[in-house]
Amino acid sequence: MYCLDSDIANSLLLNGADVKLKSGKRNLSALLNLFLNDDTDKACKNEKIKTTDEMFEVTLELTTLYLSHGANINDKDSEGKTALMLASSLKNHAKVVTYFLDSGTDQWITMVKMPFITP
Repeated sequence: MYCLDSDIANSLLLNGADVKLKSGKRNLSALLNLFLNDDTDKACKNEKIKTTDEMFEVTLELTTLYLSHGANINDKDSEGKTALMLASSLKNHAKVVTYFLDSGTDQWITMVKMPFITP
């Protein structure tokens, strides 16, 4: 499932969409798909999103939504990367990284450089 509209994503989930379903070459779940790359022109794909800041807020909103519907916070893609690892490698995702850390992600699954978090 890949959706950049939280209202549509919520509707899909309420009607049986599987947030844990994985697809594609990298075996990505909905949560992992949010952080696949730093595609700042994602905003163009959703008419409700007008700025990059709004896109990051929607990403955080979708992260929260997916986790509340059972997404695995420690899920890994085919390369062994978690959502925390993917988010921490992208610009402007400090709020999401902080949310993951506050939500109980296993930050010790593997060592990862998190440029937005200072020890």
